[in-house]
Amino acid sequence: MKPWETDDTFLSRWLTGELSQKELAAFEASPDYEEYVATVASTDQVEVGPYDEDQALAQLMTRIADASAPASAKTIPFRPRWWMAAAAVILLLAVIGMIQFLIPGASETIYAAERMAHTLPDGSVIDLTKGSSIEYSADSWAENRTVYLEGNAYFEVEEGSRFDVVLEEGQVSVLGTTFDIREYEDSLVVTCFTGKVRVEAFEVVDTLFAKESVTLSRAVSPRHTTTSLDQPQWLSPRISLDRVPLASVIAQVEELYSIKIVGEITTELMYTGVFPVNDLETALSQIFDPFRINYELDPSDHVVTLLP
Repeated sequence: MKPWETDDTFLSRWLTGELSQKELAAFEASPDYEEYVATVASTDQVEVGPYDEDQALAQLMTRIADASAPASAKTIPFRPRWWMAAAAVILLLAVIGMIQFLIPGASETIYAAERMAHTLPDGSVIDLTKGSSIEYSADSWAENRTVYLEGNAYFEVEEGSRFDVVLEEGQVSVLGTTFDIREYEDSLVVTCFTGKVRVEAFEVVDTLFAKESVTLSRAVSPRHTTTSLDQPQWLSPRISLDRVPLASVIAQVEELYSIKIVGEITTELMYTGVFPVNDLETALSQIFDPFRINYELDPSDHVVTLLP
């Protein structure tokens, strides 16, 4: 089932221009799109003339005068031209109402203001990072396990029918497994922890097995790595690293805490240590103090400045 067949708000949001870019792109690429466009366009064929208030008032007064005149007097019918505009609006609303009546369904949208876990109707669990969101049809979930994801999330999928995660740049499909999706502006990182997943993105189709990860982008070829972890590090209360470039650690901290770290660092610096995922000041101290790097934190702007 497609979103416009299960989400009773989809078509009205389309008509008012409120669809996301991902929703609109998927809709326009479907074979159903031209049919809906033709339906709506048919209402535009009604010619609606300009509405003249003075003329309408004069016609109304004429009708009132005629109503009080003797029966033999000639009656001038009152048919203002704006009735055609009203008819067009009524027709359009009727079309929308009929489509929504014939296509039942309820769309569930979850936005994570903070890191959170959400349980789907079949018991599958999605852990969302801060600022990420998902959308799915609760009413048709048993027949169509499809989730639209914006951002980053970890999935624990119950076994059953096919489970699809639709992204801006592709799709991940599984039957029952645990996996992590990290969606960036120009790349995608998918890590499979158990089971098997199929990844389709950036014109690449790949299959991952347990403990395998792939990074996809338009600029470079797919990069495969392995992991010894049982779940993403961001789900743990702390992150432990061994000889990781400090630049990579900084990028990870920026993502975890939704901050920006500005300043120059020596590219050869390698970090080994542990820092928390829910205490920014402690994390900064444990990362930069071993290198004697001074910094200033501006909580209002979410910016950390490295000092010379």
